[in-house]
Amino acid sequence: MTNDYLNEWLHHLEINKNYSEHTFQSYGRDLKEYLKYCKINQLDFMSPTKDSIRGFLFELNIKKLSKSSIARKISSIKNFFKYLSDEKKIQEVDFSIFKSPRAVSYTHLRAHETGRNVVCRRLGEKKK
Repeated sequence: MTNDYLNEWLHHLEINKNYSEHTFQSYGRDLKEYLKYCKINQLDFMSPTKDSIRGFLFELNIKKLSKSSIARKISSIKNFFKYLSDEKKIQEVDFSIFKSPRAVSYTHLRAHETGRNVVCRRLGEKKK
């Protein structure tokens, strides 16, 4: 049944979203990776919990993936379960469990700020 839902969701993305082929394939890989993680750890894929998502994040961090890659994977998983919830295929999911690391945006920083100054501004500390 899980593969049926995965294929249905991918079909939905293909028809209703204007994603590039690369994005479409990445979303599919992301879900399959989470499914594999759940199988290895004997977790119920169709019932995500805060602990299962945290464990998956931990695994991704061990692999040293970038924050943006991890954020995309969590977004893919969240969108999959949102789709299933909207389609009434599963019970409502607590979407607050899908917290991903925020990718740092440096667009708000001045060009001369580097190193410790950036960290200080991010943490709200005073520069020394």
